[in-house]
Amino acid sequence: MQHILRSEHIMYTIETVSTYTELEQKIDGVRSMARVRMLWFINCGSILDLTEKWFIAERSDTHIFLWDVHKPIHHANIEHNQIGIVDDGVTDFSSCPTNQ
Repeated sequence: MQHILRSEHIMYTIETVSTYTELEQKIDGVRSMARVRMLWFINCGSILDLTEKWFIAERSDTHIFLWDVHKPIHHANIEHNQIGIVDDGVTDFSSCPTNQ
């Protein structure tokens, strides 16, 4: 992914986290970046309801990509048009939370 971004001269930042607290802090820290168009969550974040975060409520031009093989995926993330899910081919989403 880094090679593609570099070859296309796309500015990017990579942040690593090991806890959900760190993830929340990084998400809040990105808020001040005016030119954010995409956020990629790799093996983290899918269990959170990302539709409640600032980047969905305040920026209709920001897109989120979840690449999380750990699953489950929060049902609100599946249903939202600004959130794309990169799936590993598993078609059984029975472990996803429901609206009930």
